[in-house]
Order: sequence, then C-alpha cells, then structure tokens
Amino acid sequence: MNNDSVKFGIIAGMAYVVIQMLIYFVSIEFMFGWTGIFSMLGIITVLAVWAIVSSISNKKKAQGGFIEFKEAFKEGFIAVVMISLITSAFNYMLYNFIDPGLIGMLKDFAVEGTASWIEGSVSEEQFEEIMEQMENEDYSITVLKTIGQVFQGILFGAFPTLIASAAMKVSGQPIDSDYKQAELMDNNEEIIDSIESK
Repeated sequence: MNNDSVKFGIIAGMAYVVIQMLIYFVSIEFMFGWTGIFSMLGIITVLAVWAIVSSISNKKKAQGGFIEFKEAFKEGFIAVVMISLITSAFNYMLYNFIDPGLIGMLKDFAVEGTASWIEGSVSEEQFEEIMEQMENEDYSITVLKTIGQVFQGILFGAFPTLIASAAMKVSGQPIDSDYKQAELMDNNEEIIDSIESK
C-alpha cells in the first residue's frame, strides 16, 4: 500500500472538514440551503478527484511511469476510503457533540423543503399523509447511519476512481526507483571494469 494514498485521503478529508466548519460559523442557514448542499457536494467531489489523481500519479512516478489499472484503482480507492471515514466521522461528531441542535434544523429543512416541493402536485389527503411521515421521521445521526454514510461515500468515490484509473494506466514492467538506480550503478561499474581490463 502506498502511504501517499493515505496521506492524500487525509488531506482531502480534513480540507472538507475545515470548509464545512467555516460555513457552519458563517451561516448555518446556507449549510442547509440547496445552494450550500450543492456547493459542498461540488467541493467534496473536487477534493476526492484531487486525492485520487495524486495518489495514482505518485505511485505511477515511483514505478518509472508504469501502473496497471488494478494497482491504480487500489491507490485511488484507499484515498477514497480515508476521505469517507473522515467526513462521516466529522458529520457524526458535528450533529451529536458539537451542535446537537442542528438535528432540529435538519428536520425543519427536510419538512419545509418537501412541503414546498409537493404542494399543489398531490391531493390534500396525500399531502397531509406525507407531512405526517416527515414529521415522525428520525433525523438523528446514529452510529448505524454513519456507517451507512461511509459506504455511500466509498461507492460515490468509486466512479471517479474507475475513470482516473482507466485514464492514467500505462502497461509495462513497473520499475522501482531505488532498484533502477542500483541497476544503473552496477552497469557503470561493469563498464569501468571493462575499460580498466583493456
């Protein structure tokens, strides 16, 4: 396993945490608005792609410019796992320890958003039934939900990992940089010995 994959995953995950906390301190309303939600989705996508590409690129460089699809995918996948673990753990801590009151705001956003979305498109009876279901929904961020969020993040990150792996793979015999340097030194010694013998 390339430690760079873990490193890039941690950097991307922590960058997301910092940005999320900045938004939390500046405007909680923005965090729960559609603009904020799509903005954070875009940010985590960019961070994930950066971590995936950087992980594959570093491993490829260490092997003399060669990397197979399977190995490239493994490196990118490790970064994705790290990002998902960090962001999911942060989300759990944010809603359960940092500011438990956010759960109520999350519920209000979900109920009001659903109401404005379906109002006028369903019968009054259906509307009341849906609203009752939304009100009775459990919006708490539990350990089980957090585990599910981890797997969702990994699944989401698998797609750009597949694309990056296919785009960056270069078939050939991987060359370890240390081995290559030692081989060149041996060749130089053989040439010197040959010259001296003459």
